[in-house]
This record gives sequence, structure tokens and C-alpha cells, in this order.
Amino acid sequence: MDIKDVLLDISAVEDGRWFPYGDDAEVRIAKWMNKGHSKFLREVAKEHGLKFANKAISDEQAEELNSGQWPFIITGIKGFTDDGKPVKWSAKLIKTLSLDPKWDAFFKSALQLSKEEANYRESNIKDLGKR
Repeated sequence: MDIKDVLLDISAVEDGRWFPYGDDAEVRIAKWMNKGHSKFLREVAKEHGLKFANKAISDEQAEELNSGQWPFIITGIKGFTDDGKPVKWSAKLIKTLSLDPKWDAFFKSALQLSKEEANYRESNIKDLGKR
């Protein structure tokens, strides 16, 4: 194996790369624990870590806090509509959707893709571009 085959595409790690979703949509997903995501989690832990550790936070509060991580992972959408109208990505939209249990499968698939390091290797991204 060429050592360069394990290099990460830093832009894809931080900003995300596009993954097909269904027949005509795409989702841009950044790598789990990218710089923005890590910073967000550190800030939540700094401010609320003791509450979490002492179970002094309600499930609803925890879910609301955790929803803030998703705009750092799902960084774009294309081809999605709502009653025929295009849906535009926003941090607020992603946070809102993450709180709705009807979207659990969507977020679980994004989580899996974001945690797979091979999805962010330069060589794999180049190979996909050639296809």
C-alpha cells in the first residue's frame, strides 16, 4: 500500500463531502470529531459536563444541547424538497430535524458515514470522482 493512500482530504474532513441520498438528493457530511465538532463538544462539556455527570439535566435538555453538534456534521443538502419547494440547508433546520424521532434513520446513516475514515481519504475521493 502506498503511504499516500491513507492521507485525509482535510477540506472533506472539515467541510464535508457529498454523499448521494436516494435517487436525486445529496447530503454533505463532515468527518465525526472534525475541528468545529470537537470545539462544540468541548464547550458543551465545559459548561454542562458536571450536570451530565450528576444526572442533573433532563433528557429534553440533553437532546437540545446534543442537537447543536449536527450542523458540524451535516454541512449541506441538495435536491430535497418540501411539498415541491426546495429545502435549503441551515444550522437551525439540521438541529430541528435532529430532535424529531422521525428523522432518526437519516441521522444514524449520517453518523455512520461520518465515522468511516475511508470516506475522507484523498485516494478514495479521487477514485469516486473518476467514476
